[in-house]
Amino acid sequence: MEIVGLSSTRDRLIGKLSGGMHQRISLACTLVHSPEFLILDEPKVGIDPITKESFWDYFRTLTREAGNTIIISTHIREEAERCDLAGFIRAGRMMVESKPEDLKRIAGLLTLLKLKVKDPERYVFQLKDLGFEARIEGGLINIPLPSRESLQEVLSIEGLKPLSFELKEPTLEEAFLTLAG
Repeated sequence: MEIVGLSSTRDRLIGKLSGGMHQRISLACTLVHSPEFLILDEPKVGIDPITKESFWDYFRTLTREAGNTIIISTHIREEAERCDLAGFIRAGRMMVESKPEDLKRIAGLLTLLKLKVKDPERYVFQLKDLGFEARIEGGLINIPLPSRESLQEVLSIEGLKPLSFELKEPTLEEAFLTLAG
């Protein structure tokens, strides 16, 4: 009961608890026997952020320290990003599985540099000459970066003085949509 944050409700009837508390009780029942292998379907739906974080801490303890295996089914990208391995299932079949960061690379997605400069047309030509696939969208130069080193290469272009820039990392959702075609 402590692990799922319900020690204070120990003497209350389950029917009097909220939906989130029901979810916590379900997880507590699952964990009571200290199983070595768990399959959890959307285990954190309806649970507050503080309790979710304590679940992640507990899951990490089970997997990293106790050597347990946990399979989590989720449609929440942020949860999948926290897993050691993630997979995409479509039409009942596993399309691909790997580390979350590798799934983005498998999908061919790159970090996007959004650069605001004076005279963007001038710099787009310079970037293309250097081999970058730069394009102007909404007054910003968008540059897919094949590596972290390429960021330094872009920012060291002579005369380039960014007014602002943003790095946009690809998401697992974008990877799924790309791979699902």
